[in-house]
Amino acid sequence: MPTRDGLTKDQREELNAHIATDKMFGLFPLQVAGYEPLKEEVPLHKSHIDAINTLLPEKMRNTVIITEGKNEKRLSIEEKYKTICSITLAFAIKTGNTSLAAAMKLGARNISYVADLNFLVTIENINKAITPIIEDVDYIKFCITALMLSSGLADATTFSTSLGANRQATESVSVATAAVEKLFIPLRQDKTVIDLIMEYYNPKGGIKPDEKFYTSITSSLIVNHLAHVHTIFDGHVFMDDADKTVIKGAQIKNKTTGKLAVSDLVGYFNLTKFRGGLFEFEVSAVGYQTITVVVTLVVGKHLTMDFTLKGKL
Repeated sequence: MPTRDGLTKDQREELNAHIATDKMFGLFPLQVAGYEPLKEEVPLHKSHIDAINTLLPEKMRNTVIITEGKNEKRLSIEEKYKTICSITLAFAIKTGNTSLAAAMKLGARNISYVADLNFLVTIENINKAITPIIEDVDYIKFCITALMLSSGLADATTFSTSLGANRQATESVSVATAAVEKLFIPLRQDKTVIDLIMEYYNPKGGIKPDEKFYTSITSSLIVNHLAHVHTIFDGHVFMDDADKTVIKGAQIKNKTTGKLAVSDLVGYFNLTKFRGGLFEFEVSAVGYQTITVVVTLVVGKHLTMDFTLKGKL
């Protein structure tokens, strides 16, 4: 189901995730410019976002024009025949013509609900039911004429014929939809490349890695791209000291599934794709006492929890 901007819900969520990542990079221009892999990849990622945003307005404009034009034509005919059916129903009830009354009730109901392809047949059936009484002296008083019926039928025929043209135009919109989906391919490739770049982030020249930048970007990549579909459990592992020194290489193991994560150079870890519920985790690192914790994870939610490990006695 398309959203109001012409994307499917999944496409909109995915694009929003890429936009959020791009904005996060925008908060650290010096760090991006100073790290060659990101210096090239971040502008490329932004250009792919812009390519999708450029295509969307034209796609939506074409879709709206086709839909509104078709709906206006049909609505005009519907209103005309609702009046004809209503007036003829009154005549049928007055004269005790039960078959005509049934036909008018059916026509009045169907006129607004039948599919476009069956619309002309509905109009033809209403006209067919009225034609035998069109010259009835008593019916003439109700001011429904043969000219009104023939005019309505002509309009319905024109509407039915136009569906072929609309179908061709709709196919062009489908092409635009396919074009949008195609533009997501390089964005997904960008995401993979950026993930790898950040995984091995290590500025040259002896410059100490910017921990705030690293944590902000890696957290953003995970949260932005997974939060709407997966449960996330993340955090940091620290030494039990006054400076809260990070522990690199600590293992956070899900004792229920056996799945584990390893803390990175700033002590950060993340685990995703949980079903939700109570989970027992074991946190361990070489030279430190192992701890076990039980946490409650809610499907689709993001839980952050930091751990502190004491040195072995």
